[in-house]
Amino acid sequence: MVKRWFNHSDAKAILNIQLPEEDTKDDWMWLGEPSGLFSIRSACRIVKGATTTTQADIKWKMIWKSAIHPRMKLIWWQLERDAFPTRVWHERNSIVHSQSRSPISKVVFTVNSKIRDHIKVASNDVVDFCEWRPPPESWLCCNCDISYDEDGVVLATVVRDDKGHIVTIKIERSSTIDPLIGEGLAVCMAAELMIEMRAKYVIFQSDNMEVARDLSTETGIDIHFKLIHLRRRFHQLCTQLSSWGIRHVNRRCNYMAHNVAKWAKETKVIGFTKRGDMDPNVLNDYIEWMKHAG
Repeated sequence: MVKRWFNHSDAKAILNIQLPEEDTKDDWMWLGEPSGLFSIRSACRIVKGATTTTQADIKWKMIWKSAIHPRMKLIWWQLERDAFPTRVWHERNSIVHSQSRSPISKVVFTVNSKIRDHIKVASNDVVDFCEWRPPPESWLCCNCDISYDEDGVVLATVVRDDKGHIVTIKIERSSTIDPLIGEGLAVCMAAELMIEMRAKYVIFQSDNMEVARDLSTETGIDIHFKLIHLRRRFHQLCTQLSSWGIRHVNRRCNYMAHNVAKWAKETKVIGFTKRGDMDPNVLNDYIEWMKHAG
């Protein structure tokens, strides 16, 4: 209905609005920062960017039209938009105000370490630094992930016991087209499932570091404004559990949940799914499932 009444860009923005489950006072959000709070740094960045619109447009178009995986496009955009300028600015302030700079040897070491990690991932040589492990005795582990397209996101959670055996698999679809919100919704779906199953001890795992951090019990952090209501909803659900935790897991150890979401998107399957109903290659923690592979 929203897509029929509004143009594409407006419908996209409307569908990404997360409505709280209880009455909440209206407030202003500064879209220049993930936290929603105004900062001079982000204001300067926006003003400066406005003077180079043509160059910026060319750069963003090159990123979004490149022939790489959508997740890599998103990471590339985040690096160009925020990470690189922020790190350079911090280094500049360190030199100007502290008369110190990062030793070149340290920078080279860090870069080389990251390159080695990426080479290992590209060659599937990840056994020595990535391993999914079952939860403690009497606990359940919910691995959560999403797959998305132009119509929204597919949410998936794979529930396993302390022996590593699959207990159940659940899949849902959401109309949101924001990957960050989708990752948060997947974890909330898993929490709702745990309440339905009357589970007591649960570990939730997500390969989105921001979701794992912002939905945790950690205090004193700047929560991304897109996750504020999802955090409240998630914590309300978890009050019905005896004990719980949420952790970030390496993507290379979370392919099973990702594969289930990807498979469900291709097959249009929604709801509870049995392992015997899907391609056996989907249920693999370390290898990404590809349609028609082999």
